[in-house]
Parts: sequence; C-alpha cells; structure tokens
Amino acid sequence: MVNFDPFSERDREADFAFDLGATLNLPVLFRPSVAVVMQNIGDLDFGALGVIPQQLHVGLGLHPDFWGLSNTLALEIHDVTKQIDNDNDAYKRVHIGAEVRFPKMLAVQAGVNQGYYTAGITLDFGIVTMAAATYAEELGTFAGQRADRRYVAQIGLGF
Repeated sequence: MVNFDPFSERDREADFAFDLGATLNLPVLFRPSVAVVMQNIGDLDFGALGVIPQQLHVGLGLHPDFWGLSNTLALEIHDVTKQIDNDNDAYKRVHIGAEVRFPKMLAVQAGVNQGYYTAGITLDFGIVTMAAATYAEELGTFAGQRADRRYVAQIGLGF
C-alpha cells in the first residue's frame, strides 16, 4: 500500500497587511454616503505563491425613506485602480444592491454581484435576527463565464 499525503509537499507562506477605510454620511436629501477602503496596504507577499496587491474600493449609497419604509440603494466598485493584473472585466468588480426595510421586522434585499442576481431576506425580532441570502461568485476570468451559486443563512443574538 502506498502512503499518499497531498498536503506533505504543499508550500506555506504567511504575511499580513492592514486595511484602512472611511465613510462620509451627508445629512442632505436621500442621505447619500460615500465609502473608501484601501485594502492590503503594502501588498500581501506570499513569496513563490504570489502577491495580492494593495487595492482601492469605493462605495456609494443613497438612503431614501418613503411610505414608512427605510430604503438603501448601493453601488460598490472593487479595485478601482485595477491592481489585479488578470482581472480586467469591469462587471466582475461592480456590485449593485437595494434593501427595503419594512417598519416592523422584515427587510428584503436584491442586487447584482459580478453580473449575477442576489437576493436576501432578514427577520429581526429584536433579540434574535435571522437572515438568508443567495448570490453567485464568478469563477472565470470575466463576468458571465462560470458562476458558483452560494446560499447562506445566519442567526444572530443581540441584547
């Protein structure tokens, strides 16, 4: 019998980097917000395994409230300066979403992540919050090539 251990010859590298972000909320019509995040400041260098470069992400949000509903419209663009060499597809870096929060305990979310639909629902009972969502991550080199659909659920307790 042959002993086969696929992990015996794997490479291991470690590094760390910092992220820095800021959000500006404006107290005007529709309460716009702008967020900027610098991720992996100084790059993550894993030697022979490669480098994850420093990236700049920008997000914009609008928060119009009407008909007794709290609403959020959001747009996020990852890697604005295109530091990841093999990611030239703009649709892979764009995330668009909306949330409608009803007065009592229900919120519904929908959007587009890397060209694929997203959907979610949240029930907030005060102490217990339950949420479920679905989204897809692009596995290919451009949006629409190969989706990996994911489903998530969360239960949170808060006092």
